[in-house]
Amino acid sequence: MSEAKPFRVEVVVRTPHIEVWRALTEPNQVKRWFGWDYAGLDDEIELMFVANARHEPPGRILMFEGEDQSAIEVEADGAHTIVRAVYPASLEDVELDDAYDQIEEGWRAFLLQLGDYLERHPGKRRRTIRLTSEAKPIAVLAAVAAEVEGQSRRASPHLSVTTTDSYGRGLVVVDSSEPLDSADTGRVNVTITTYGLDDQHFARLRARWQAISNELAKHVEMTA
Repeated sequence: MSEAKPFRVEVVVRTPHIEVWRALTEPNQVKRWFGWDYAGLDDEIELMFVANARHEPPGRILMFEGEDQSAIEVEADGAHTIVRAVYPASLEDVELDDAYDQIEEGWRAFLLQLGDYLERHPGKRRRTIRLTSEAKPIAVLAAVAAEVEGQSRRASPHLSVTTTDSYGRGLVVVDSSEPLDSADTGRVNVTITTYGLDDQHFARLRARWQAISNELAKHVEMTA
């Protein structure tokens, strides 16, 4: 894994602190927002959030990787909660830039998924579709805009999130190694989070997104 640049990613979740803390520390809750569904997700959660994590309630979870230390910080703000992913724990005297970092963008996407889960789907199980390809991000973003009705916003130059009432009030996250406005080919990931779809509806959705991706790129990898 390439070395991550120092970063601080922050989201405000419109949920009380106690519910956010549970979602960050109980594996069965983490599974409902972290990453995407795949065969090794339970093991990854156990490694990251249990075996290699130290919980310091009410405000911090220390997470370890080699000699570096990252942390998730949780701060109550009235009825809301501020959640931060920080790497390393101290960012003093560090100049941050806009360069793409996969780990930083990953945490940005995960915390947005955490907020969506807690605010709109607390206690519900998700089903996800994950598409990875080498494509032009501007073309992928245009395809998402044409396919998905909902509210979109840029969380960073490399990440877009669309909240939709489709897919059981779902969420579509696009992240790219190239800026989203770029016509240069780069690695693009599309993560679609769904709720309450039956098997038939989910299968149709998966086939639809596979077809969309195949029109935009070659060698599309799908996890669903």
